[in-house]
Amino acid sequence: MISQPDEAAGATRGNLMASGAAHARSSEPNHPQRVLMISGQAEHYGADRSLANLALAIARRGWQVTVTLPGPGPLAADMDAAGIPTVRFEPGVLRRVNRPRDWARLVASDMPAAIWRARRMAGHYDIVHVNSVVVTGALLGAALSGRATVCHVRESFAAHPRQFALYARLLQRLPVTYVAVSTAIADELARAGLGEKTVTVPNGIDLSAFPPPPPDAPRQCGVLCVGRINDWKGQDVLVKAIARLRDRGVKIPLSIAGDVYPGGEIYRRRLEHMIADLGLSGQVQLLGFVEDVGRLLTSHTIYVQPSIRPEPFGLALVEAMTQGMACIASRGGGPSEIIRHGTTGLLVNPGDASELADAIGELWRDPGRRQHLGSAAMIDARQRFSAESEAGRIAALYSTFMDDAAPP
Repeated sequence: MISQPDEAAGATRGNLMASGAAHARSSEPNHPQRVLMISGQAEHYGADRSLANLALAIARRGWQVTVTLPGPGPLAADMDAAGIPTVRFEPGVLRRVNRPRDWARLVASDMPAAIWRARRMAGHYDIVHVNSVVVTGALLGAALSGRATVCHVRESFAAHPRQFALYARLLQRLPVTYVAVSTAIADELARAGLGEKTVTVPNGIDLSAFPPPPPDAPRQCGVLCVGRINDWKGQDVLVKAIARLRDRGVKIPLSIAGDVYPGGEIYRRRLEHMIADLGLSGQVQLLGFVEDVGRLLTSHTIYVQPSIRPEPFGLALVEAMTQGMACIASRGGGPSEIIRHGTTGLLVNPGDASELADAIGELWRDPGRRQHLGSAAMIDARQRFSAESEAGRIAALYSTFMDDAAPP
């Protein structure tokens, strides 16, 4: 349950991608240290699930974790079930701003309040970990508190380089260590002058929540895509690819799981109209938000991540790989680091419906190829992307702050 506000309760770091295991034992504190993790939302999409995985794994290592959430939601239920305390806090999130009057309220009221409260809360913790670089109010407040502050960068700004360059001028001035979820994001931060303040730690998943499926598990439901419906996730490109295959005489069912951000309903309506206009209403299903994603991953044949802009990481892609699915993703960003093209999956050029159709058709017609790619993907993803591995690297980073703060 999310508690109501209670303020009283509660150098080069290098690239940690390869060093987590070596630090795993030393990163467990001799005495429990307090970590405040700040989230900008309480849902069950990639950033939310990543925070949940990390919070639970860090807590298992002996750190005392508290999570702030802007309201109730699935992530709050996760934390409650795990026994991790939560605090209600609206942290001042930039991406929620759509209209001029919203900007005025953010600047005049919401952002100052978030900064003030984050600064006060931070004083009760040893480390503050902000779950997104666009959670600006909390990030500023934590940085001003004097406490060790870590900020996860789970977004790509490749489509908005000028805006991010301006924002990065502020980020450069903050005493914050930034955690990039992929080398692609670390490169973006380096180009913005944040390279020396950045470490790279890929996301991990709770492997116990995604056990290997039985070898004879039936997969009869066709193609699956999981993720927010918006202007860059590429669900429209995938629908066009399915239409091209249909026109070639290959009819493959498609399930799209995920919904829009509040205020983005136009993207779902456009997708619905496209499906109808292409005559795919009986072939393509829009499932909306699905809580039990694991059931979908074990029942479908092919997973597709069709983003038209670089994915910062690709958590749903990794989850699909752990379930032995044959996976296809757009080249660039995190997926290019996750998939070994031709060995653990296939990469296609973003926005190219024809190339995507060819890749889907190739796998659909060749069950042996699907099984080979899926088996290799399952082994590789389970070795490289566990929550415990990520937590070891993050805990090692936390420990460097504690060592820096220790008296000589």
